[in-house]
Amino acid sequence: MKIFPKPYRGAGVLFWHRNLNGELEILLAQRRAGWRWWSIPGGNMESKDGNDFLTSARRETEEEFGQPPDAPSLLDLMGTSVLRLRLLRFCWNTYLCELRAKPDERAFPNPNARDYSSEFWRHRWFKFRFGALPWRLHPMMYLALWKLLFVLRKPPASDSLPSTFADPVALRETESLQVEGRRPERLPSAESKE
Repeated sequence: MKIFPKPYRGAGVLFWHRNLNGELEILLAQRRAGWRWWSIPGGNMESKDGNDFLTSARRETEEEFGQPPDAPSLLDLMGTSVLRLRLLRFCWNTYLCELRAKPDERAFPNPNARDYSSEFWRHRWFKFRFGALPWRLHPMMYLALWKLLFVLRKPPASDSLPSTFADPVALRETESLQVEGRRPERLPSAESKE
C-alpha cells in the first residue's frame, strides 16, 4: 500500500482585463468532469515541458483555449506567477495574463481548440467583485483570486511596488529585488510624465 500519492506538478493561466469602466474581469470556464467546477485552463506537467511550469501552463492553455487573438505568442503575455502552491507532493503554479481588450467570445477561448470540447462545456467573463463570481469555483481558484485581489487592487505604497502591475518586466524586477532584500525604486507615474 502506498502512503503518498504520485507527485503532481501542474500549472494554469488566469486571464484578466479591465473593461471600459476600469473594472477587472476574469475569464473562467466550467469543466465537464466531476463537480463541474468553474476554473482556468491548465493541467498536469508533461515530460515535453522540460520541468518548466511556465511552459506547461502555455501548452495546456493553447490545447484547451487556443491562442489569444491579440498576441503573437501566449508567452509574450505572461506575467509573474500569481500563486505558487506547494503541499507535500503537490505543486501548482497559476500565472496571470492580461489581455489588452476583451476578445470575441466566439474566437477565444476557441471552441475548436484541441481539448476545449472534452474539458469544458462553457466559458464566461466575470466581473471580479463580490456576488458576481460563480458559486461553484474550483477550490484552487479561491487562493488564486485572493492573490489576484492582493496584487491588482492593493494600492501601491509610496516606497514599495511600482505604480503599474500590468508590466511583467516591472513585476519580475520588483520580485527579484524583494528576494534580495533591497527596496525597489518607484517607477515614474503617468502624472509625473506630463
